[in-house]
Amino acid sequence: MKKKLLSILLVLSLMLALVPAAFAAEPAASGTCGAEGDGSSVTWTIDKNGVLTVTGTGAITSDAMQIRQLSNRSDVTSAVIGEGITDMGALWLDYTSLTSVSFPDTITRLKNVCSGCPELTSVRLPAKLESLVGAFTGCKSLTTIALPDTLKFISGSFASCEGLTEVVIPEGVTALGEGVFDGCTNLVRLTLPSTLQGIGSFCFGECRALKSVSIPEGITRLESHLFYNCTGLESISLPASLTSIGYRTFSGARNVKVVCYAGTEEQWKALSLSKDLFSGAKICYEHPDHVFDPLTNTPATCTDDGRIAGTCTVCGYSMDTVLPAYGHDWDEGKVLSEPDGLLCGFIEHTCRRCGGTGYTVLAPEVLAYEQFTDIDPNAWSYEGIQFCVMMGYMSGTGDTTFAPDGVTTRAQIVQILYNFVGEPEVSGSTPFTDLTQDWYKDAVLWAYQTGVVAGTSATTFSPNVPVTREQIAVLLAEFADKVLEVGGAESPADLSAYPDGAQVSSWARDAMADAVALGILNGAEIDGTVWLLPQGQATRAEVATLLEGFCASLA
Repeated sequence: MKKKLLSILLVLSLMLALVPAAFAAEPAASGTCGAEGDGSSVTWTIDKNGVLTVTGTGAITSDAMQIRQLSNRSDVTSAVIGEGITDMGALWLDYTSLTSVSFPDTITRLKNVCSGCPELTSVRLPAKLESLVGAFTGCKSLTTIALPDTLKFISGSFASCEGLTEVVIPEGVTALGEGVFDGCTNLVRLTLPSTLQGIGSFCFGECRALKSVSIPEGITRLESHLFYNCTGLESISLPASLTSIGYRTFSGARNVKVVCYAGTEEQWKALSLSKDLFSGAKICYEHPDHVFDPLTNTPATCTDDGRIAGTCTVCGYSMDTVLPAYGHDWDEGKVLSEPDGLLCGFIEHTCRRCGGTGYTVLAPEVLAYEQFTDIDPNAWSYEGIQFCVMMGYMSGTGDTTFAPDGVTTRAQIVQILYNFVGEPEVSGSTPFTDLTQDWYKDAVLWAYQTGVVAGTSATTFSPNVPVTREQIAVLLAEFADKVLEVGGAESPADLSAYPDGAQVSSWARDAMADAVALGILNGAEIDGTVWLLPQGQATRAEVATLLEGFCASLA
């Protein structure tokens, strides 16, 4: 439960910045896009959350007039193409807000789809896909792609995917066309299949992070500019089948240290290479590839970097390559709750790679300033208030009032933290005799049992006593430690930088230093001087801002 709660908090803190965009989205829309002969059998809808769904049977039209409503949309955040669709046409270009797309297994080829989608991070390709042509170019946020085993041909796809870090071309692929990975500047690891028969020019141009590549046996020619400006390339393995190297194939790749050549020295000389090609490299003949023993091969995961390291026992080449973490590949998710008034809704997602859980926030129907007449949307505290109201952590003091300048009592702060964890069921009792109102009794019991807060005496809780800034810092520290099981700041702040830093109570100093370091608690500027105000009473606006900062510190 604690791990799930923490994952929710982390995602929510990251998603908060996206909420205003949800209000700017175009209204839900729908239409037909069936190809000639299919009539209106293919339909599309875009819901209020920006999810594009295409359903039906047959091909999507390429008729410009019919698909105009689906061209170059900025309001689509995810796309789900249903089973039965056999051809995508060429309409999925420049979806500037698209983050995920899922294609059905009824499609065998993709042409000119999802190019110019800079926010795209998740792609589910058809299980029976055979060819990719002109697809996914300029998708700079795409870090990894799982290519199906049925794939035979790739051309003009993935160029300028700057975030792409690792690619495995599956066995069965026979050809890579021109410029497939051109401009993939962060591509670290590339695996080519033994079935490969041809590689087009410019295929790996500007792959500056690529350190090592192995060209499979059967390739007879390396085309022009194949590895141009691959400035990080240190090792390349070449097959004995190679008969020629094209014009400026390795232009700018001046840091090659080792060439593993499967053929003989006589075969190498017969290639008639230019004098300066590999002039500073060690040529290992009859050595088809490196033999690393031992080899460190730690795969990357969604959250952790991987590493490949070792020294070749034949040529002595040392490799130490970091494989960046993939990031999660979220599915389309299921709706847990719809927005309701001031409260947001949630979609729960599952990562296709690791099975982890993440959440998308659905914007509330009403903004805080629209509901509460005493809130200024331009005020310094508005984002914090909107966040806490949207998440259900805080509510108004009346139907139309929030009282941002009102004090926060001990009962109120424990109720807020109780709301924070989803109001878990509690049982038992406290020793406190001054709990006179029902609305906060469960929250006080929960806080007492978890150790988040103690009484003001053995038998009193003092629910109506206002809390101070340093008390809230301690409460959040205890909450993080005992409920969320997360620690404080790695480098606590120096409170002496504040003129009233010495006024922090001894029991609160560590918590205050952590809160300041993490940006949860900030000083207040008065007449040009920034004060910590540890004994100052915390207003409801301040508490909302502190809680928003607390969530952000968990990310």
